Amino acid sequence: KIFARIIRLACLPAAAGLRDAGDPLEGADRHNVPSVGETWQFLAPWTSSVQMPPLVALPTPSEAQTLLEASPQPPPRPLFWQDRGEHSLNHWRRDLLAWRRDEPEAAAAWMSLLRRGVLLNALTLATRFSDAELGGKMRAGHFAVVRRPGIGPMYSKLVAKIGHGRDTAAIVWSGNESVGDNTLYVTFTYMRRLGMLRPILTAGMAPLWVSALPHTEEARAARINAYVAGQLDEIWPRLKRVATTAGAGRTVLFSGISYGAVLAQAAALRLRLEDRSVDVRAATWNGFRWVNSAGAKLLEAELRSRVLPFVVSEHGGGKLRWDPIPQGPSRAHGWECVPSMLFVGADSGCFKPVEEVPAFNADTTPMDALRNIRRFLRYCSRFHMSEPAITAMVQATNNLDGRTPDAPPC
Repeated sequence: KIFARIIRLACLPAAAGLRDAGDPLEGADRHNVPSVGETWQFLAPWTSSVQMPPLVALPTPSEAQTLLEASPQPPPRPLFWQDRGEHSLNHWRRDLLAWRRDEPEAAAAWMSLLRRGVLLNALTLATRFSDAELGGKMRAGHFAVVRRPGIGPMYSKLVAKIGHGRDTAAIVWSGNESVGDNTLYVTFTYMRRLGMLRPILTAGMAPLWVSALPHTEEARAARINAYVAGQLDEIWPRLKRVATTAGAGRTVLFSGISYGAVLAQAAALRLRLEDRSVDVRAATWNGFRWVNSAGAKLLEAELRSRVLPFVVSEHGGGKLRWDPIPQGPSRAHGWECVPSMLFVGADSGCFKPVEEVPAFNADTTPMDALRNIRRFLRYCSRFHMSEPAITAMVQATNNLDGRTPDAPPC
């Protein structure tokens, strides 16, 4: 039937609403369209009186290639959450000196925390000893022991549990001062149920909570995720009291992964704005976007090198791949990444600033995730969970200590 319709439309242009001055069917009944058999009978006298165009010779292969190169080409299809360029595969480092080139002292301070195992301890406390796992069964005064091959164990004492059993929960740990760990760890639990996705993605933006904001245009225009702001409001009074009293003379290190990473960054910014006497830092892994562009500028102005946001990735096999969650929600809805994010390789423990990878800075939308749902889910399961993050930090700590001479080159 389709072929018959094509034949009728090709033989009778007027039937499709087309008129030509030299049409031999001019004046004929347009509603009396012949059938397939009648069409072939009607075609003979018509073709004898119509001037047919001359035949055109097909181009040779070389001419066809020339025409193809001269014709406008569609833009290349983006490679979501991966990159094959040399700029992405080269210049990986085992230290953090490429992270803040204008602040070598800040990079050296973070390298000291990495070398002593503090960052690995913070990540382990935020995952294996979170309120959703072993930390939910522990009480104040209990100790968490993190062992790593090559060095002695790190002991952390549980100080307080805030928001136990809720969607947003924090645990405060005290580092062992006898081994030089003068750190107060404030760890946030990751997203413990999928039902939290909807309020996180649909909450919209809310202004900052703090009345002591700097009187700048960026501060007045700063907005954050409304769900994150509300959840942090519920636990903030007690959390601030514990962090300021137990953290006197210590470094207060906020940490978390995924949803816990966002809470750690927000809590570090809020404590910095409300009490500048506290030495605040935040080390996070695979956090999503939770501020607008003005909020990202405020975070950069207030915390700068005090926040170290990691994105777990791999750069082996001639291709850089990373966790897709830090690229969402979309910039089209007003969200922006926190400044100075850093790739950490789960296969090598090496580092690279995300600003050096153009494919990461390209925006992705929910439709991109749906069109590439297999790759999205595969990369989420490969990089977003706690296991690859812990593996990456173990390798990074060993690389900085020189304990892995046979590690893959960066």
